[in-house]
Amino acid sequence: MKAAACPTPHSSNSIASIFISSALVFMFLLFTWSCSEGNPDTEKEEETGEIEEMEETGYNYPEGKIFFEYPPMDLNGVSFYEPMGSMGVFPQDHGGFIHFEYGVDEPTTPVYAMADGVIVELGKSGDDFFMTVKYSTTISTKLGHVGRFADFILNQTNPVIEGSPLITEIEVKSGQIIGYISSFSALDIGVHDLDLESSKSFCYPELAFFENLYAADIFDYYEDSNPVKAEFLNKNIRVLEPYGGKNDYDVKGTISGNWYIKDKFEGKDIFTNYFAIGYHHIYSQRIAIADGLPRHDPDTEDTNSYSNSWIKSNSPKPEEVDIAFGMVKYELVAPVDLKRNDDGTYELNSLDGVDDQVPRGVFLMQMVDAETMQLEFIADKTVMEVEEFTGNQRVYVRNPDYE
Repeated sequence: MKAAACPTPHSSNSIASIFISSALVFMFLLFTWSCSEGNPDTEKEEETGEIEEMEETGYNYPEGKIFFEYPPMDLNGVSFYEPMGSMGVFPQDHGGFIHFEYGVDEPTTPVYAMADGVIVELGKSGDDFFMTVKYSTTISTKLGHVGRFADFILNQTNPVIEGSPLITEIEVKSGQIIGYISSFSALDIGVHDLDLESSKSFCYPELAFFENLYAADIFDYYEDSNPVKAEFLNKNIRVLEPYGGKNDYDVKGTISGNWYIKDKFEGKDIFTNYFAIGYHHIYSQRIAIADGLPRHDPDTEDTNSYSNSWIKSNSPKPEEVDIAFGMVKYELVAPVDLKRNDDGTYELNSLDGVDDQVPRGVFLMQMVDAETMQLEFIADKTVMEVEEFTGNQRVYVRNPDYE
């Protein structure tokens, strides 16, 4: 697989799209999706997805990009759509429909096939189920927090057991009911397009989870003439393009993007190996960080840490902090949540006063070379009280195999 080039701060590279046979399907080792803010104490990022070869079924998949005709669920039952990119181990590859049947014992809101296609995977995670539907030679969707599958699916498969996803070949028609939402707060959906790898800004694509590498903006797969797109956009909580969110912020030679801790790296499924700096998935103008190292102590009442924070005053932009910039001192402040209305809908909160918060502390960050960054968090200080690294800084690399 050809790796995508990592862009520089002032240029971008283009690499020809790769060809992957329509005989490939996706399989998760474990599926643990959530549409929360990526709290490392309450959730684990989705596990790597493996590609498994499968004999041709004879289904005549359309070539390349197609457009969806239906939403994955009835939009009347949706409070809002949360786009992909929630900051975590990697900014998440999927978005989610926050719905009104949260906590209901057996929700009745249906899940639809978005176009003609084939269900190629069924799985279970906790009390919920997930499924993968393949729509073309390059495009599939992963649906998470499905409450139950439609009867016609259950009649054609063995029982779905947690940790043992079933590879299936069940054809579906556009708009057909394929399941029902769960009582979890959201129906998660990730759109994955195999043609996108060359356009994603991961310095080392081979280190990305499969779903992150091919994550697509769902709104790019509805035609403007389809009234579903306008209705769907009206449910979207994000107001700036790309409306479906973004999950790739690597910029070569700068602090921007995803980092792996050097020397102590224990595998890419371990949250504490990561640090990321990019932009918030909803308040998309705000610089956000996710630090996997600090862990909440369950014996204390303090559940708030700096792990997920915004940058006070929102400057300088991480894609501008390179070797020549030297050390940057960022004050961290708490992110702003959404405002919940009495009718169960949500809206953006005002950002007035967000930069007036007392900082959680200071992050010192500095590029050592094009592949290496050092950082240190100093709690309960301001930039005026911090001069330099104390000797307790951590060292991160773009590639844990980098020497």
